[in-house]
Amino acid sequence: MSDNSLHAPSPEYLGELLPQYGIESLIAQGGMGAVYKASQLSLDRHVAIKVLLYEFGGDAEFRESFTTEAKAMARLNHPNLIGVFDYGTVEGMPYIVMEYVNGQSLHEAAWNQAIQPSQAVAIVKGICDGLAHAHRHDIVHRDIKPSNILLTPEAMPKIADFGLARATDSDKSGLVMGTPGYTAPEVFQDPNQAGPLADLYSVGVILHQLLTGIDPAGSMGPPTQATGNLRLDAIWRKATHIDAAQRYPSVAALAADLGKGFDIKSAGPVANRRVPSAQSARPIRVETVSGGGGAMKLVVISVLAVGGFLAYRIMQDHKKLAGEVGTEANGTEQVAPPAPVPYPGPPVRIEPAPPPEPVPGDVAKQDEPVPPPVVEPKPEEKPAADLPPGDPELRTRAIGLIADSRKKRDKELAENVRSLRSDLAGRARAAKTDEASLIGRIEQEIADDRVPIIVGAQGVGDRLAASIKLAHTKEDSIDAGHRSDLTRIRDAYVTRLKARAAAETADPTLKPRLLAQADQAADLDAWVQSLVPEPKWVPRRVSAGGFAGKWTSNDNRTNHWLAHPDGRLEVVGTTWDVHWVMLDDGSLEVRFADKKKPYKFTRDGDGWTGKTSFGQPASLTRGDW
Repeated sequence: MSDNSLHAPSPEYLGELLPQYGIESLIAQGGMGAVYKASQLSLDRHVAIKVLLYEFGGDAEFRESFTTEAKAMARLNHPNLIGVFDYGTVEGMPYIVMEYVNGQSLHEAAWNQAIQPSQAVAIVKGICDGLAHAHRHDIVHRDIKPSNILLTPEAMPKIADFGLARATDSDKSGLVMGTPGYTAPEVFQDPNQAGPLADLYSVGVILHQLLTGIDPAGSMGPPTQATGNLRLDAIWRKATHIDAAQRYPSVAALAADLGKGFDIKSAGPVANRRVPSAQSARPIRVETVSGGGGAMKLVVISVLAVGGFLAYRIMQDHKKLAGEVGTEANGTEQVAPPAPVPYPGPPVRIEPAPPPEPVPGDVAKQDEPVPPPVVEPKPEEKPAADLPPGDPELRTRAIGLIADSRKKRDKELAENVRSLRSDLAGRARAAKTDEASLIGRIEQEIADDRVPIIVGAQGVGDRLAASIKLAHTKEDSIDAGHRSDLTRIRDAYVTRLKARAAAETADPTLKPRLLAQADQAADLDAWVQSLVPEPKWVPRRVSAGGFAGKWTSNDNRTNHWLAHPDGRLEVVGTTWDVHWVMLDDGSLEVRFADKKKPYKFTRDGDGWTGKTSFGQPASLTRGDW
């Protein structure tokens, strides 16, 4: 399936398929689905319609996950949960009609920021209330994280994305799921442990993140840094205890503890609040967005993000790895052990047959030479790395999952760069000449949706520097999330291969091939590059020093220097190999290839002053030669 074929239906076409709804705009599209803002004409209200793209509507597994989300949400009715109004299929394309929330996700509203404790408590208590309602109806979410929490303009949380939800009485085997950093440790050991206490663990991580501004960013362990509020520290530590038995017995119990001693309605600051991070706690502000914007990006996480569902695709046959699954009368699953293989005994050496005895009286046959026995050449053994894959279908699936994760990363990188370009354009209009020139150079060096590295500090205003730093921080977070996805895909892939190898008894050549296939994934980067090659990204650099150009020196050694933007320094009339470097403090170093002590200059008006390697004073002024 080509990437070009994955196009969401236009709002006009979807409107023809669903005439009972007025389709207003496409909100967001990802690798597997899309979400639209629409009006339910009969009730005159806004709704969000999520569709599974045609290419995946025919896949039973994708349809099952999509249907699971619709049914799970339909069973629930709570102000802290996204409501579902309808579900159906039109021309082979499943769709869900849901509540439209004109706000942001918690991830967008509070990313990398510590918010006021009273408001953090109010938000987390709302999440607990919604989850408690779901748990009472035997629904476990299994992927609670900030990007799955929508905030109304009044900052009331609403839980979305029940694509990985499962009834607590489900007879399905456990599957790898969730998001590293928010998923309880026991779930990584045994996916069947993804129950109410695992949801509670995720809520505890969110509470810690809101209080500290620290993104768990793919961590496999519980948070550790204190918040400075002893009572809240005790609460989130108990909620995220590594031993599930030591946590709160339910999210309702956690909500009750949060409600003691906090003025949740006013969401005012807590006394003696200390924020350990560099940023101060702030009240959260939720921005509303127009119909064509990103208001409901969160709602499509189960369709747009690979996340836990990618691992679901790899591990869906988990219960088949050790043998056939049978069901006893009491309903419990029994895994039949593999059939025993009889010991074949010691190897038998087969000698070549002796030549036939000569027949008496047959002189001609006696005189004929006996031909040597024909020995078949022994096939050359190949090293394990060169063996064909033991499970080519799983390898093909891994390639698809890696490609999907990469598309998700590229989309997020593009959004980050679009935000930076918009910020740069706004600052350029009000910037002075030097800063405007620098902004232009930065825009020119943006390539492959990557933020260029700024070398030096001269000419970079505080606000511009903060914008670039924020863009770099987001870029690092996107890359870390992508690597976390790749690690999870690889780990599920290797687990599946090794489990199948352990259960293999029929084909003696298959087990080593399965293990060799697993060993090839030991080096994550090399494995990913071998399956889905990607050009190596080379960082682009922009000098913020404003030093490029012609300079005249009074150091009595050389009169003219020509500074190139790439850092080369051409000393006119000599053959010296010299480079200039702008340091972080804005000072200038002129470095010589023969390892002489560099000249160091500081900005002095329109020029630079400093000393030579011999301690003699020197200055540089703009040249006109």
